[in-house]
Amino acid sequence: MEQDRLLHSEGYRSKTARMVFDRAPMSVNWELTRACDLACRHCRAEAMDCRHPEELSATEILDVLDGASAFGRPLPHVVFTGGDPLNREDLFEVLPGSRALGYGVSLAPSGTPLLTRDAIDRLAGAGIQTTSLSRDGSRAGRHDSLRDVPGCLARRIAAAQDVRAAGIPLQINTLVTEETAGDLRAVYDLVATFGITR
Repeated sequence: MEQDRLLHSEGYRSKTARMVFDRAPMSVNWELTRACDLACRHCRAEAMDCRHPEELSATEILDVLDGASAFGRPLPHVVFTGGDPLNREDLFEVLPGSRALGYGVSLAPSGTPLLTRDAIDRLAGAGIQTTSLSRDGSRAGRHDSLRDVPGCLARRIAAAQDVRAAGIPLQINTLVTEETAGDLRAVYDLVATFGITR
């Protein structure tokens, strides 16, 4: 009943009136690289410790996005992910190039030591509209066991603080499985203190 009321509200209709759902995507999630320093058990990107030799160059990525602009306005929002997009030396060409083409851009880094305060400040300068980080356990042992790298939760907590300090809206992603379901309330209570946007 409440969902039906929201779907037919004036605000929802005006927001979605400009979207052409049968012609253009609302968002694009682009796995820029398979390179990642983590070994997550649930990785959909089949991450590896180095970049794949056939990954598109920055120029090729921007050519694809330029071609996709034929969908028309509004352009889809692009979420660059991976692997870990910070493993791309040319990431800071791709981000401003995408923004120059008119795309809204977000980043889903892996939360490794590459996600330094300097890198986060550069992301803010490149026009990132959101950064997402994962929190998959209320304690380091729970989270790190899914990532197979000790210490990665501590790095993500520091990165979350740095992202907020840089003025980038923060999204927290959480893996929900039979293994993690019993910990969700504790995860929520912790991330609620991060000043998250989503």
